[in-house]
Amino acid sequence: MKRVKVTTSAIKTRAEVERLVRETVKLQLDLEAKIVRRDRVVKRVQERANAGINTITVEIEKNLALLEQWSEVHREKEFGKAQSLKFDGHTIGWRLGNHAAKPMKGRTWADVVARLRDMRKSVRRLFLRVKIEADKEAMIKARFHPRLLARFGVQIVQSETFFLDPDREGQAEALLTGDKHEVMA
Repeated sequence: MKRVKVTTSAIKTRAEVERLVRETVKLQLDLEAKIVRRDRVVKRVQERANAGINTITVEIEKNLALLEQWSEVHREKEFGKAQSLKFDGHTIGWRLGNHAAKPMKGRTWADVVARLRDMRKSVRRLFLRVKIEADKEAMIKARFHPRLLARFGVQIVQSETFFLDPDREGQAEALLTGDKHEVMA
């Protein structure tokens, strides 16, 4: 939820808080109802449009498969050394993709890594990565040792968020939340 600047005077009584809670809950329920109606409309529009889109997509895929099949059969005669041909100003052909490392047939990346680990150090340095990163979970577990964490520049914090939890009487739970504020753990 976006932070909103309050320009009116602060609430002074509990009765004002109760009124504002009721007003905010009513607004939240109205908002949720509008979102549900909007989502239904969007879903209906998408379903109608997707039927036609899916039909066209299938036709395009069939046509491309036929064009590729013809091109493979006639590659040498029609294409020669070229990668593409023009028909009525439109181009068909093959594009060479980017280089990619791929395990050989019958191998997995785990096999490759295992074999690389057995290689000499100069090969391992070339083809294996070691990612060094802070173990945040371990630091959180060590939160009861703040001086130790402070030695390398870390403090443990928790976010605190203000909320309004509407009483929905059988409705799905949703919370209204404000901004997060960090507090020392």
